[in-house]
Amino acid sequence: MRRNILERFRAEHGEKRIGLLQRIHIVMLLEAMKPHAQKNWLKTIRGLMAFAVANSMRPDDPSEGVRAAKVAKSMGHMTWLEPQIAIYRKHHQPGTMARLGLELMFNIGARRYDAHVLGHQHIRDDGKGPKLCWRPHKTLRTTGKLLQDGPW
Repeated sequence: MRRNILERFRAEHGEKRIGLLQRIHIVMLLEAMKPHAQKNWLKTIRGLMAFAVANSMRPDDPSEGVRAAKVAKSMGHMTWLEPQIAIYRKHHQPGTMARLGLELMFNIGARRYDAHVLGHQHIRDDGKGPKLCWRPHKTLRTTGKLLQDGPW
């Protein structure tokens, strides 16, 4: 991401001298951006300015003290209530991928990453009925615990 930011900055302002860059120029460039873009762009330019100061291309860092706009706090994802789940089930009949996704997430409590990789390879039959067995991605490097759901 930083490389893309620097390439775009070079394309737009590459003919200008880095020693003439002033704080006001940075502030003006930031005003046209959204808060997350401002944060990423400012981090990138600060790295460039640190390099310029270390290599005696500039005496100071003009981005010092410049702050990105605050990012609005999100309320997070809405939790579905029973009526909303019933509407979804009515609209997406059994056998569809949308319904399978809902049932996996709702009934086995898998994380989103785990639910999208579950497949036939995770069904085991130990004689007592089929079970869904998988190792959650989040715990692969730590406990590596095998989760089981079933028999059905």
